[in-house]
Amino acid sequence: MNTKLVGEAEAAHIVTPVSSMVVLESQRDYDRFDIRKSKNSLDNATLKRFGAVPEPHEWILIGLFVLIISIFTIRRYVW
Repeated sequence: MNTKLVGEAEAAHIVTPVSSMVVLESQRDYDRFDIRKSKNSLDNATLKRFGAVPEPHEWILIGLFVLIISIFTIRRYVW
């Protein structure tokens, strides 16, 4: 059961109690624990400006911005 969940979490890049991500300080630590880099890893998405997703509160701000702009645009044509 856990193997299937870990596989799904790894494919979706989700951190759960069943599948956690390990962050160590140096390459020597990774070598010591025999942790290999995954080909499908996001690495550090924010530093590479690739693959980062807005946080939930940011989605709310984006939605409010779109809503306000829509209201002002529609109001101009309706009223």
